[in-house]
Amino acid sequence: MLNQIVRLQVVIEIISNQTTRSLEFLSCKQTRNKAVIYQTPMVLDCLNRRGGDLWKI
Repeated sequence: MLNQIVRLQVVIEIISNQTTRSLEFLSCKQTRNKAVIYQTPMVLDCLNRRGGDLWKI
C-alpha cells in the first residue's frame, strides 16, 4: 500500500511539473503575441506614411 502511495506521489509530481512548464510556455507566447499585436498598427502606419495610401485600411 505504501509503495502505491509513493508511486502515486511521483506521478502527481511529474504531472505538476509538466503543467508548470506548459503554463510558463503559454505565458511567454502570450507576451510575445501582445508585442506583435501592439507593433502591427505602428508598422502599418509607418508604411502608410512612406507609401501613400497603399496600406490604408
